[in-house]
Order: sequence, then C-alpha cells, then structure tokens
Amino acid sequence: MSSIPGIDENKLRHAFLDEVEEILEHLDQALLELENKPENSELLNEAFRAIHSVKSESAVLGFSRLSNLAHKIEDVFDKLRNGELRITQLLMDTILNAADQIHEIVSVIAKGGRDDDFNTEEIINKLKNIAGEIITRNIPENQLGEPLKKQIEHEKNYVFNRFELDLIKEGKERKENFYRLTCTINNDSPMKYARAYLLCNNLEQTVNVIKTIPPLAEEPESDEEYGKIIFYITYGGSEKVIYSAVEVDEVEQVELIKLDYSDFLKPKKDNGDVGRRAAPVELKRIERNSIRVETKKLDELWRLVGELIINKSQISKIAETVAGISNVSNMAETVETAVDNLDKITEGIQQAMMETRMVPISVIFNKLPRLVRDLSKKLGKKVNLDIAGEETEIDRSIVEQLSEPITHIIRNSLDHGIEFSDERVKKGKPAEGTIKVSASQEGGNIILQISDDGGGFDLDRIKEKAIEKGIIKDADASYEKIVRCIFIPGFSTKDEVTDLSGRGVGMDVVATKIKDELHGDVSLQTGKNKGSTITITLPLTLTILNAVIIETAGNFYAIPVSKTEETVEVLNTEIRYDNNRSFYNYREEEVPVLYLDNLLGKRIKKSEENYGVIVRHGSLKGCLIVDRLVEEVDIVIKPIDDILNTKHLFSGISVLGDGSIVYILDTSAILESL
Repeated sequence: MSSIPGIDENKLRHAFLDEVEEILEHLDQALLELENKPENSELLNEAFRAIHSVKSESAVLGFSRLSNLAHKIEDVFDKLRNGELRITQLLMDTILNAADQIHEIVSVIAKGGRDDDFNTEEIINKLKNIAGEIITRNIPENQLGEPLKKQIEHEKNYVFNRFELDLIKEGKERKENFYRLTCTINNDSPMKYARAYLLCNNLEQTVNVIKTIPPLAEEPESDEEYGKIIFYITYGGSEKVIYSAVEVDEVEQVELIKLDYSDFLKPKKDNGDVGRRAAPVELKRIERNSIRVETKKLDELWRLVGELIINKSQISKIAETVAGISNVSNMAETVETAVDNLDKITEGIQQAMMETRMVPISVIFNKLPRLVRDLSKKLGKKVNLDIAGEETEIDRSIVEQLSEPITHIIRNSLDHGIEFSDERVKKGKPAEGTIKVSASQEGGNIILQISDDGGGFDLDRIKEKAIEKGIIKDADASYEKIVRCIFIPGFSTKDEVTDLSGRGVGMDVVATKIKDELHGDVSLQTGKNKGSTITITLPLTLTILNAVIIETAGNFYAIPVSKTEETVEVLNTEIRYDNNRSFYNYREEEVPVLYLDNLLGKRIKKSEENYGVIVRHGSLKGCLIVDRLVEEVDIVIKPIDDILNTKHLFSGISVLGDGSIVYILDTSAILESL
C-alpha cells in the first residue's frame, strides 16, 4: 500500500476492505447468474461496474497487483459488452478463477499483508489470451520522433545530484539497463498527484527509481503538473515487469526508452543535497472490528442513552432528597417509578445494541452458489441450490464462525448425498438433485436447515460400522444413538478418501463448532433413499442469554430458555423406576429423569414434591430435577475454566445481580450422555 502524505492509512484500509468485500459479493452473484443467462446485458453491466470499482479503489490505495488484475477482468467485460467476445465455459472459468484470486488478495490485505506477495502473472496472461490483448509498445531509440529525440538530448545535460549519480553507477555495475519511462495521466483525472505517487510506489517495488520529473513533493502546489511524469530507472529484468508496474487506472500512455549510461555519467557539478529514498512502510496486522450499522439503529441507541442520562439524574436527585430527610416513606413510590423507567431504558439499550451487531445471514448464503457450482462440476453431478430466508439477521460474531460448518455440510451433501443423474433417473427422481438451505427466527433462536433429496444416510451401514468400532454395543440401538455416531470424531462409512470428504474429520468438527463455540444444537433427520436434513439451532447472540435460574445443593445454575420446554412440579409417585433409571410421563411421553445433584456428584435429596425442568436437544428430552426454581433473567455469558468444569456439565459462567456466581448448564451434553 502506498503512503499518501497527510492521510491515515489504517482508516483508508478499513474503508477499502469494507467497500471491496461488499462489491465482491455483488460481483460473485452477478457472475454466477451471468453464466446461466449469458444474454443478460444488465448482469454484464453489473459485473463490469463491480470490477471497475475494485480496480479504482485498489489503485488509489496503491494495491497495484490487485488493481492490475481487476483491470484485466474489466478489459474482458468491456470486450463482451462491445460484442468482441462471447461468453464461453472457458471464459467464465477463467474469470471466476481470477475473482477467486482477488478474494485471496483482499483476505491477505485484511490480515495486514501486501498484494505484491501474490504472483498474478499467470492468471493475467490467461485473461490477456482471452481478450486477445497486445502488450504496450517499447520505443527503440532508432525509432524516436524528432521532438522526442531533442527532449532526450536536452535531458542528457540534466544535472543529477551526487546520490542519483551513485545510483546510476550502481545500476551500470549490476549490468542493469537504464530507462526513461514517461507516463501520461488522463487530463480529466481529478487525482493526478495521487496516481503519480502510486506509479512511483509501484515501480519502487520492482525497479530502482533514480529520479522523477516533476519531483513528488509532500505538498504539491498544483495537481495539474503531474499530468505527465518522467521516471529515470534502472532494471535488469524483463521490460514486461515495468509495463505491469504502471498499469494503473487513468494512465493513458506509457513510453519506455532505453538510455545509454555514458550519456549521463559524465562528470557534472553537484546540484545540491543528496536525495533519500523512503524506507518501506512496515505493515501491522489490521484488526477489522468494523460493522456497518443503519443510521436509524444508531439514532435509537442515542435516544435511549439520552433517556438513561435523564433517568440517572432523577435518581441522583432522589438520593439527595432522601439524604436530607428523616422520613423516606413518601419517596418510595417515586423511587420505584424511577427504577422501573431505568429498567425499561436499559432493556431498550440492550435491544438497540444487539441490533447494531446483527447482520443478514446472506453474507454466508451468497457464497454457496459458487461452492455448489464448482463442486458439482468437479464431481460431475447436476445440482440445483434453493436458498430461503437469507434476510434473517444474526449476531456478526456467530456469522463469522458459521461459514466452515455450513461449507462442510454442503460438501457432504454433494459427495455423499446427491446421486449421479443416471442413478437418480433409475430411482424415479429428477436428473438434477436439489440442495435447500434456509434460515428463520423462532423466538430467541435462529434455525438453519440444510437438506438434500439424495440417497440419505444408510443407518444400517452406520450401525454396522459403529458396532465394528465398538462405539455401539447394543444391536437394538435407537435411531438417536445411531445418528449421534455421525458426529463422533474419526467416524466415517466411506472407504474411499477424496479431497472432498471420507476422512472422518468433518461432521464432528461441525458438531463441536456449533455446540461448544456457538452454544447451539445440531440434529439430523435421514434415512436410506430419503434424503437428509441437518437442523442447526443457534442463539441470536453469544453474549447475552435468557435463562431459567435454578438452585441445587446451595448453588445457582442457569438453563438456557431456548433449551427448555416447561417447568413442572413432579410428585414422587409420578416417577417410574426401571433398572436404576427413572422416567417421568410428560404430556403422554415418557422422558428420563435426571437428578442435578446426582450429576454434580452430590447425594440425591428425595422429597415428596420436586421441581422439574423439561429440557430438550433435538429429538431428545429429559426432566431435570432441581431443589428450587428461582427466576427467569437475562445473564451475560462468560467462559468457564476447565478446572471448574471437569465433568463437562457447563458451557459458561455468569454473575447475578446480587453478586452470586451462576453456572450455565450444558443440557445438550447432559442429554447426549444418556
């Protein structure tokens, strides 16, 4: 990235990343639609505008390789718009591969890296071949026009200072060529100096820049004087590299002339101070914590802050009044009203703050069409992707971690689930398979479903493998136990290992990510030749949890409301005992009884009347017996140390309003242990 005087580079970089990532998202969508609708000129124009924006934005910030690559894609789009090219499979594959490389470069820039770490020459050459482009001309000295000859003859007498002469001598000693490079910038460009600065920065990455005419002053008096800029350079490599370095937006003409060292290394009088070359700027890792927020959400948050300040002032006045009187009974109602108002304002701020963190799940869903397109092509399968609910909003911190598990589920559907066309036709199915991805909000949860109409999981085969590996010992194992094997590390029924799946390191990673890191649940509905549906249940946010607070053995525990169905009173006579197991008839369904004090390693306190919390995880349910139901409240989730969680019963820890410690129960893990 070039260093532009007087501008905060980090702010520019943050703004660039936010802008370009959104542009690339639109570009990806347009390209995939264009592949299926090659005659749609509006899609082509949309793709052209997107890549033009990437080219311009990256050029201004000095990401020359990124800008050059975008420029070459733009050239192809321009020829498509003019009818000089037509859309073919090869053309679309090449453009999509180029777009992938742009994504990779942007990702590296986001981590504090540089775009010149990438070798874009191969993909640029492919784009040039498609566009039928001819490389910019070199002007041999014997073909120079008379005006240019006179200008160079005049410049032979130009006085270089001592430092510049030393640089020229060093170039000669290294057996490099000596060049005069002239770049003409579009006369209508409003940022000639910025582009001249960018050109110089690009060149310094690959060649030795001796001098620029006019010099690049830190505070230029006029932008117009940089409409044409001359660089004296030495370089021993291919001249194509020089041309590549100056392929910058708005540069209209490039002239490269090879010079004779002897014409410039005659003894001359020193013309002043020795110039200094700026040291390269060391890039620090960029922590991108920015998030785009609608103005109306911030306005609401600001309004609530104002209300909070007013209410705080009211309570302060009340406190002063209370301190000055002996009889405070008349103040009780006023204090209660103020506290109620404070409660409402705090809840409002909490809601407003949560909304500012929410982003549509489309940021993940929009990447799936390309994934399905590439993998189905690689596997030789015909697959249609249906997406619904992409406008559903979820906490950004959750979205950022969802991409990997969703990607793996889609890969499994393509590799294991969807059959080849001929096989589907034999089964009476459409030749083209279908994968459906949907998102919706139910209460305080987000429900994601990924389903396919493929062959489904062979539960008999899974059970056979599980018994063979000693995971299941009971031949009459329930459906839930068999399905849970799929999420065990290293478990796979596929004998052939491919680069897509079959290594047994996938679905367990999905389950771990969803359950342990995102505090959610994952379940599977499947059957041989019945397709598969994976359901992921996630909280709206990872920071605040609506929970039922219960007490057992003198300690407080929290159960997420999203994982409870109901709280009940359970009489001892309603509990059925069978082989050291207990069951409770809940709404005509017999569910296992779990004594929390027993799970905690404490002695079970039996009483005639018990309090129970009906908890659920997928199709599993249980009745958790506790000493006391305390309240339902929002709590802030904090991570718990492994030392306090040796039995792996907890997913976090929190503090109640009175300062009491509360442990958050991992009811999913508890139910799965049955």
